[in-house]
Amino acid sequence: MPALEKQEHSFKQQIIEQERNTKTMQRLLQEGEQQRHALKIKEEDLKSRLQDLSMEKKKEGGSAVHAPKSIAGATITIEYKLEGENRVFKQTLPPNDYFMEEKDYVPQGNTAFISFGYSEPFGAARFMNHTITGARSFNELMDADKTRPAIITFTHKKGNTYTGTIKGYMVNDRMPSQGTRLSGITITLPQ
Repeated sequence: MPALEKQEHSFKQQIIEQERNTKTMQRLLQEGEQQRHALKIKEEDLKSRLQDLSMEKKKEGGSAVHAPKSIAGATITIEYKLEGENRVFKQTLPPNDYFMEEKDYVPQGNTAFISFGYSEPFGAARFMNHTITGARSFNELMDADKTRPAIITFTHKKGNTYTGTIKGYMVNDRMPSQGTRLSGITITLPQ
C-alpha cells in the first residue's frame, strides 16, 4: 500500500507541476500577445509619422525658397561675428555702395554663388576695400588662380526680400592675413 500512496503522491506532484507550467505558459502567451500588440501600435505610429514627414517634404518641395534669378539693384545686408564675439554685426549696402559683375552671382535652386566688393572710408583720404568671397583671407584671395565665391543658401522669402545663410568670408586689403566669417545675408530686390 505504501507504494501506491507514494505513486499517488507523485502523480499529484506531477499534476501540480503541470498546472504550474500551464499557468506559466498562459502568462507567457499573454505577455507575448501584449508585446505583439504594443509593437503593432508602434509600427502603426511609425508609419503615420513617416507619412507625415513625407507630406511635409512634399509641401517643402513645393514651397522651397528659390534663389532670385538676378539681384541687380538689390540692397544687400551681410551678417558676421568677429572672432571671440557673440554679437552679430550687420553691414547694409545700398545698390550703389557695392560693385558686382553679372558673373559674380550665379543662382542654383535654393543656393547661389556670390562675390562682390565694397569700400569704406579708412582714415584721412584713404579707403578700406572689402571683398565677399569663399577665400579665408585677402592673401588667399590674391594667391588664388580662380576666385572662390561665397555660397548663399536661401531659407526664407517675404515679398521681395530673401534671407539665408552664407558660407564665406569678408576679407580686406588692410588686414590681408585674416578674414571675417560671414553668417547671414538679406537681399532686398528693387520693387
